[in-house]
Amino acid sequence: MAEQNMLTYAQYYNMCTDEFKTNDAVAVKVVAMIGWGQSWAAYAGLSTWTDAEIAEGGDKIDRTAAERLFPTIAAGFNWRV
Repeated sequence: MAEQNMLTYAQYYNMCTDEFKTNDAVAVKVVAMIGWGQSWAAYAGLSTWTDAEIAEGGDKIDRTAAERLFPTIAAGFNWRV
């Protein structure tokens, strides 16, 4: 089996499509954050960041993707716009 090349989220984020190679793998960490007024959102960040760092400074992900990743939270809370 060929060796896997783990890319950080930062490496992945800055790559063009033609730069990916066979066996490249990307690790992305996603955190759901429940806020005031029964609202919530989900954020992605560097796989090396802590959950708190992602909740504070990560990139907000698409609502549909977030709802699929966190269906229980989505069913009970309102999406934060």
